[in-house]
Amino acid sequence: MAQFPSLNLWTDSWLADTAHLDRVTRDIYLHLLILMWRTPGCRVPNSIEWIANRLRLTTEEIPILKAIISEFCK
Repeated sequence: MAQFPSLNLWTDSWLADTAHLDRVTRDIYLHLLILMWRTPGCRVPNSIEWIANRLRLTTEEIPILKAIISEFCK
């Protein structure tokens, strides 16, 4: 049995909310959501370095992560 509960993904909403994103950005965003879901309290540290390390991002992808956080996270 899975350690974490499922993450319901409403595909119509996902497509509508991310249609303006390119594939790389959408992929990073989805992996960020999964990371947040799997982190205790569904909260990650407010640290780009910590998140980028967990998502195994390249240096070139960090600005994409920052843009995603700016647009979708509080």
